[in-house]
Amino acid sequence: MGGLKRVLPVAEEFLGYAEKVADSFREKGLRVRVDAKDSKLGAKIASAETAKVKYVVVVGKAEAEAGDINLRPHGKKAFNKSLSEALDGLVGENAGRLLVGRW
Repeated sequence: MGGLKRVLPVAEEFLGYAEKVADSFREKGLRVRVDAKDSKLGAKIASAETAKVKYVVVVGKAEAEAGDINLRPHGKKAFNKSLSEALDGLVGENAGRLLVGRW
């Protein structure tokens, strides 16, 4: 269902929240992978952009505390959304509605 998403924790301490986010994506039938490599965030984002990952999700302290995600559509500007709103939008996109531009 839909393109691949990649979840990037900003530091190892947020890996648990990244896995929780990924599990939520999988429960909705979305393809997702957590990048748990011990690399700098900028390198992880660059790697995802080079691989043309459709959506990159960045999670850190602020996102974990608020239950949000930072969503970066490929080639577009990042924005924050609650996890539930983002999931609804991504699932809707897979059903044929366009995510970027609606938000």
